[in-house]
Formats: sequence, structure tokens, C-alpha cells
Amino acid sequence: MPIDAVSILGGIEESLRGTPAPNAEALRAIRKTVYDPSFLSALSDYIKTLNDPDTIATLRTRVSDLSHECGDLSESRRIHSDIGIRIGITSGVGLMISSVVAAFTAAVPLIGLITVFGGAWMAATGYYYGSKLNEEAKIYKDISERMAKISEAINAV
Repeated sequence: MPIDAVSILGGIEESLRGTPAPNAEALRAIRKTVYDPSFLSALSDYIKTLNDPDTIATLRTRVSDLSHECGDLSESRRIHSDIGIRIGITSGVGLMISSVVAAFTAAVPLIGLITVFGGAWMAATGYYYGSKLNEEAKIYKDISERMAKISEAINAV
């Protein structure tokens, strides 16, 4: 049974434009779909059967738009990842250092050291969430590049 590439394309659009945004697992599934050779083959075959230039143009525009949107989302995720990592690590390390300094000047040094754990948590959390966004940025970039190749292929049809 042949796959319905137009329905799959609609599902991809819905997922990428949905709220909340897809997580890395959902993005990996989309990437797997667009890299599947049968998706491009089915989309190309479908376009060949169409006699309506407007419908063909709409499909080409949809694929091209997805490529551009994923490229923009990749860049956005990369920027947010960089910001999250920098703020988390900088804030966390700053808090840890200030806690150590406070511990040296405090009458009860152990109380000053309690916030060291908060600083470590801030640094770890910033790094963790920044890494997740960085992974999503990579997958969005992969999807964008593949959709650009699909766009080229279907424009040649």
C-alpha cells in the first residue's frame, strides 16, 4: 500500500507548528520520516499525477516553508541553548563563589555554604536544559536541510 505523502506532510506541519513545540523525541520521528526515501518518492509520484498547477505550487511552497521554518527554529533553539547554558553556569558558579566567600566571613561558616548546593543546582540545570535545546536545534537543522533537498527534488518534477 503506497504511503499518503500529503497527509504525512500535513502531520509534520501540524506537529512542528503545534503548541507545545515538539520535543526531541517527536523531532527525531519527523526527521526519520523525511529521511525515508519512500516519503520523497511518494510525494514526487503524487505531484506527477496532478494536473492543477496551483495545487502543485501549494505543495512546493509548503515544503519550502517547512525548510525555512525549521532553519529558523534551529537557530532560535541554538541561541536559547547558548543563553541558558551561559546564564545557568554563570549564575550558579557566581552563587557558589559568593557562598564560599560568605562562609569565610560568617560567624557560622556552614550556613554560608548551604547556598553552594543551590549554585551547583543552578549550573547543572542551565547546562541540562541548554543541552536539550542544543539537541533540538541539531534535529531542526537536519529536518531543514532534508526539506530543502526534497524541495529541490520536487521542483525538478
